[in-house]
Amino acid sequence: NSEMVMSMKLIFIDPGHGGTDPGANGHGLAEKDLTLNLARKVRDYLHRHYDCDARLSRAQDKTVSLAQRTNMANGLKAVCFVSIHINAAADSRANGFESFVYTTDGAGSKSVALQNQLHRFIAPLWADKGRRDRGKKKANFHMVREFKGAAVLLELGFISNPDDARLLKDDAFLLQNAAAIAEGIAHHLELTEKDELPVYRVRVDGEQAGAYSEPDNIVQAVQRALADDANNIEIIKKG
Repeated sequence: NSEMVMSMKLIFIDPGHGGTDPGANGHGLAEKDLTLNLARKVRDYLHRHYDCDARLSRAQDKTVSLAQRTNMANGLKAVCFVSIHINAAADSRANGFESFVYTTDGAGSKSVALQNQLHRFIAPLWADKGRRDRGKKKANFHMVREFKGAAVLLELGFISNPDDARLLKDDAFLLQNAAAIAEGIAHHLELTEKDELPVYRVRVDGEQAGAYSEPDNIVQAVQRALADDANNIEIIKKG
């Protein structure tokens, strides 16, 4: 089993900030909490749908230095590095999504190839909500400079913008973003899809409420039933 894990492509997901470094704050949100929530969702989606090994730079709210993050990823010989952040600006009108590679990454680089796939999947989610696609950019960020492979830093909305913040409070929208990040990575790496996921029926007081394969959808169905004062909730694996 350990040999199989070793042969899998190792993907490194970096939830920005954490611990004593909260990142940006606004509208009742903290960047460090959002990035961790998203990173966990990306990891779980990848593990459910693809043959790969996805690791996080931090799996809880703790302080991890920039150097520790890239050293960890390089030490694991990860094939790609995706750093998740939430933007902020003094002008509360600033909004939307943007992605970054290192300043010297050329058109033929692996980082740009990964950025192209990530942007292709993520940007439409924000555009569909009337948010800006701020484009594919370059910057001298530690995370994209120090990792020895394909590295992209994502800025998913502005915590300082009321409309972006409203979206960032919507767990279904966060799940969409996590799935888009995962699909962008999977397409870049040409990951092998796992066999079809099992489907679970949710029955509430004897009536079927729905059939789901995604654990988050099952949890949401149960939460809705509980909110409606259901007496009996059953989760039954189909087939």
